[in-house]
Amino acid sequence: MSEILLLSVAALLFILTHLGISSTPLRGMLIRASSENAYMGIYSLISVVLIVWLIYLYANVAHTDFLWQRGTLNSAIPIIFMPLVVVFLASGLVAKNPTAMKMEGALGEEVTGILRISRHPVQWGILIWASTHVISTGDLASLIFFGCFAIVSGIGTLLLDGKRARSEGDKWTAFVEKTSNLPFLAILSGRNQFKPGEIGWISILVGLLIYALMFLFHEGFTGVALY
Repeated sequence: MSEILLLSVAALLFILTHLGISSTPLRGMLIRASSENAYMGIYSLISVVLIVWLIYLYANVAHTDFLWQRGTLNSAIPIIFMPLVVVFLASGLVAKNPTAMKMEGALGEEVTGILRISRHPVQWGILIWASTHVISTGDLASLIFFGCFAIVSGIGTLLLDGKRARSEGDKWTAFVEKTSNLPFLAILSGRNQFKPGEIGWISILVGLLIYALMFLFHEGFTGVALY
């Protein structure tokens, strides 16, 4: 089996295990057939194995089939957007978000911080990271690798919304009325306000520090120099 085909198989399995299980009725069926802890343990293990496999395959595949050429402009796109990505991830991971696992109890609380910008900050962080790297690389292997993360995160926001709507009813409807999936949409439409101070300066500083380290040492762990 060729390297690119094997990478495609791994990417497809990653998409199917995430979109076909975690945010669909199949998840509930599997939990009822075993237990939530057993499901989470097996699901987490599968996810880690697939991610490690994807990274290994991507690092060892030949990046020769270019769909478009890298240039100064498209190479700069991730550099421009990555500060937003790391802030979304750093603040989203510590936020009390009703879309996160076992945080449904946060529904009904005041919408603050990063949730004013998007109710899916972590997913959007991954989506922006993956999409900008697809644009900047241009080869088929990168399209498959980063594309599978973009698909899972993008469609995952919609599936998460649907799952919460089915399970939480009116509480979820009230939360949706004050938030948006698409970043900044609720703010631009007047349903919320932009209050960057609520995000937490520690989260912002940590995120920007991570960005600085990634920028400085990018060549060391990816083989691609940024400067």
